[in-house]
Amino acid sequence: MFGRFQYATEEQKQFDLTFVFIIMGLFLVVMMESLSTRFKLERAKAETLAEQLRALSEKDALTGLFNRRMLDKEFLTWKNHQPIFSLALLDLDHFKYQNDQWGHSYGDEILKCFSALLQKTALQNNGVAIRLGGEEFVVLLPMSADAAQRVLTDLATAFANADLLHGNVTFSAGIAESTLSEHQGELLKRADQLMYQAKGGGRNRICI
Repeated sequence: MFGRFQYATEEQKQFDLTFVFIIMGLFLVVMMESLSTRFKLERAKAETLAEQLRALSEKDALTGLFNRRMLDKEFLTWKNHQPIFSLALLDLDHFKYQNDQWGHSYGDEILKCFSALLQKTALQNNGVAIRLGGEEFVVLLPMSADAAQRVLTDLATAFANADLLHGNVTFSAGIAESTLSEHQGELLKRADQLMYQAKGGGRNRICI
């Protein structure tokens, strides 16, 4: 059997114990740093994933525009920060015919083409473009109804000149300028009535 190790001096014993403590301390520091780095990476991944999920919940999958869920949020923001703004409701003319005649894939191409132009128009004018669903869209513009009509007239020209396989497609729109006391439902209803006025007047027009 081996005998118990004996230190020659008390100083040597203290030196060895101190050395062991230092090594263990360094090991713990390295280990904690590694765990901290890993935690930060995992948290960053989780935050990125959460942001992606949030963006997906707010965006229309086909067009990339904001979806209807965002209309409430955006309207409140605009109501609180924009002294003058207009809401336009846009509906593609004879879209059902295009779908029935050329198929849903072609219908999707029309929607994507129009959405890209609408998004460009919104961004150029500090506005927000939203797809309500189907062939209906909303755009918020920080300007009067008269000014918004001129903007959408330019959009109509651009859309009429779009390179679509089976010819140009038009849209009808109604523009309602917000009032101080008006809530979202009232403003949207006015824009909807104006849009149907445009439809009833022969389509391919913008009513304010």
